Amino acid sequence: MICLAKQGHEVTGVELNPIAVQAFFRENQLQTTRRQAGKFILREHGRLSYFSLTKEYGTDRYGL
Repeated sequence: MICLAKQGHEVTGVELNPIAVQAFFRENQLQTTRRQAGKFILREHGRLSYFSLTKEYGTDRYGL
C-alpha cells in the first residue's frame, strides 16, 4: 500500500479491526488524521486512506 502511495496513486484500504489499522500506521511511523465517516473510522496520511468499522459494527458485533 505504501509503495503505491509513494508512486502517486490514491490508495484505499478497508479493515474490520481498527486495532490493525492503528498498528499499520504505527509500524510504518505515519502520522494520520482520524475522523468518523458513517459506520467507519477513516484514517488518512497523504494519498493513503484506511477505513475500519466502528466498535458498534465491528468484530464485537459479529463475534469474530
